[in-house]
Amino acid sequence: MEDKETINILIAQLLSKDDEILRLRNLLDDLQREQQSGNMQILSKLDRALEELKSMRHDNKALSNRLSRTLEAKSAAEEKIQELSSALEALENTRADELYEIARQKRQLYGRKSEKKSSLSATKQKDLKEDKDDFDGSAPSAPVEDLEQKAAESASSEAAPRPESPSCRKDYGKQSTGAENVVVHYCDESDIPSGARKIGMREWIQYSIQHQVVKHVFKLVRLVDTQGNISNYYQPTDKNDTRRPFENVLEGYPVDFELMARILVDKYQYGLSLERVVDRLKDAGARFNTSTVLAWIKRHMKELCKLEEPFRQLLLTPGSMLFSDETTEQVRVYNQQKGKYEYRKQYIWGIKNPDRKIAY
Repeated sequence: MEDKETINILIAQLLSKDDEILRLRNLLDDLQREQQSGNMQILSKLDRALEELKSMRHDNKALSNRLSRTLEAKSAAEEKIQELSSALEALENTRADELYEIARQKRQLYGRKSEKKSSLSATKQKDLKEDKDDFDGSAPSAPVEDLEQKAAESASSEAAPRPESPSCRKDYGKQSTGAENVVVHYCDESDIPSGARKIGMREWIQYSIQHQVVKHVFKLVRLVDTQGNISNYYQPTDKNDTRRPFENVLEGYPVDFELMARILVDKYQYGLSLERVVDRLKDAGARFNTSTVLAWIKRHMKELCKLEEPFRQLLLTPGSMLFSDETTEQVRVYNQQKGKYEYRKQYIWGIKNPDRKIAY
């Protein structure tokens, strides 16, 4: 009897385990189905992401093409702007030269007698004896024979062809650059750095001024090192020579600061025209073109404008005594209403600080 109960209990336990196994199997099947459906959703999401990536790649390629075209257009526009700027600068230089020439001709035509050229006064100079006849204001009487002779000469001169006028321009020396006094600085090749060999020579030119304009020609040795890098080498043969190439000048401008200071003083402090500044340099033994000197002035004035704010701060130091002056000058300004440049009277205020020894 006890064995039968034990068997029944075991059978009941086995049946319950079978039910548990069946439940677990059903649960496993459900999990597998959920996993499959989840995998399908993940795969579909991956497919959509891949399609989006492909679309983004296509869009990026299109943007890249547009960007490259835009950069090319920008480069072309910058080149065009550079060309237009160069053309505008050339036109401004030409206009400045034409304005100067017009002003010079006006001074010759309407200036004082002492400023007019002899070619403008075509009247023949009279001697003292002829002036005695005109002291009362009346012209001397001329014989009839002289009048007839003059009429015949004028008629013959009108009939004859006029000879071609010779060219007014005879001296083309203004277009060349040079100086009468030339100093050549030779390089001492005995101290060439080790590992470098000489491949040639080059010249670097600098203009300076003392009593005369001096052209300094530096003989630079061209070197190439073991890596193939090319450089310039200069060591003066005269140990007392302190002048060095590429010093005391702005890059790309072969004129030292002393000569440039003289040009700026003549131009702005003494009010000389650019043509007269070039003439003064010619008297000092140098030949420069007016457009070249104008380019030098613009470049150095651009650097001097950077000192404007520091000088103003030093000038307006608290507790300093100031002296001021007011000067009027015709200044070229832009009229926005008319859309063009015109000259107007403007005021220049000169201020001096004796404590700092600065004028602004």
